[in-house]
Amino acid sequence: MNSNILKFAGWSLVILPILLHVFFGAFYGAGENEDYSVFLTEATNNIYLSKFLLLAGNTSMIFLLMSIILISTSYANNSDNPLFGKIAGLLFLILLTGGFFSFAMELRALDYFNENKADEALAVWSLIQGSGSGPFELIQGLGIIFFGKTIRDTKNKIQPNLLLNIISFGMLIFGIIQIINAFGINALGILGVIGWFGPWILFIAFGVGLLRSKSSDK
Repeated sequence: MNSNILKFAGWSLVILPILLHVFFGAFYGAGENEDYSVFLTEATNNIYLSKFLLLAGNTSMIFLLMSIILISTSYANNSDNPLFGKIAGLLFLILLTGGFFSFAMELRALDYFNENKADEALAVWSLIQGSGSGPFELIQGLGIIFFGKTIRDTKNKIQPNLLLNIISFGMLIFGIIQIINAFGINALGILGVIGWFGPWILFIAFGVGLLRSKSSDK
């Protein structure tokens, strides 16, 4: 992997998962407010701060996904079995595209509500908060599984092997959990928390592994 890509991806994977949780946590609060009208009222009380938090959070997410795509593509090009890396890159590209759309709709909902167009705002907000969660979790779960396979197949693996094994098998486990979450089984709600935070912890660990690795331009 080229040294510039390695450093960019490594630092992105270490820092950006933390930043996106800080910014989104500040915007959404400790948990999701099911009363969208109350939430949008609070958010538009300081609409510029809300937009800044959304911008910062989504920017962190976008650059994080870009880093994962760069790694997947680079590893696929340095592998005897590039299929998994190519598929992982495409899946995360879909998530990146969805992230742009979601960000635009979030801003539109805030503007609608701030302009006293409550019905339009609630319609947009309920769409982006609810209907896309299943497909998002399915694509994310598949992407995580294929990414875990990709980092095992590349010739330029991170070291030590123990870290590689923990991350790759962890990706498989958390990817399966995310796919289960896509079915929206309420009785398994705890899996939603595990499936969300688990992969980010592994991505941070992988970023540390990248930064400790030697670059390869092959």
